[in-house]
Amino acid sequence: MLNSKCQVNPSGAVLKAVPFVQNEDILSYSESAYTYTLSSAAMQRIKALVGRQPFAITVDGEVVFGFIIRLF
Repeated sequence: MLNSKCQVNPSGAVLKAVPFVQNEDILSYSESAYTYTLSSAAMQRIKALVGRQPFAITVDGEVVFGFIIRLF
């Protein structure tokens, strides 16, 4: 995260060896609505996060979309 800003700098992303949400966790994707359906296991991991968490969607190790999950 960039200091005092609610944005992610993808060039500084540090990716973990094992993805937080793996391919098998993605059950479906709607191209028209740009939404994913995730497995219940993936949803439980996401719900267990606290605070603001930077997240990235990657393809072959390259960040294609960065965002912040803010749970209430």
